Amino acid sequence: MLILKVDVDTPAFDGGVEMNLRKLNGTLNEIPITTKFEGGGDFYSQTFTYGLMNDTVFHASVVWMGTGKIIYPGTFARTHFSRFSL
Repeated sequence: MLILKVDVDTPAFDGGVEMNLRKLNGTLNEIPITTKFEGGGDFYSQTFTYGLMNDTVFHASVVWMGTGKIIYPGTFARTHFSRFSL
């Protein structure tokens, strides 16, 4: 699975991370990702979880003033994914 980070204001590519997700059995026709959106008012969090292993693949805070942060994955590589352009 690839997670690509893109600047919201300029659609410029800002990095990426590749995750190797293990299949438990046979073939899959879709990736079993569940989403969880928590919070209220001005502060939220968003989490994506890989269902077969119950592993978090993405977690971030969402703040109305634009000060939210990506918590997981912690780093995004720019050089390895430089061939992608948006």
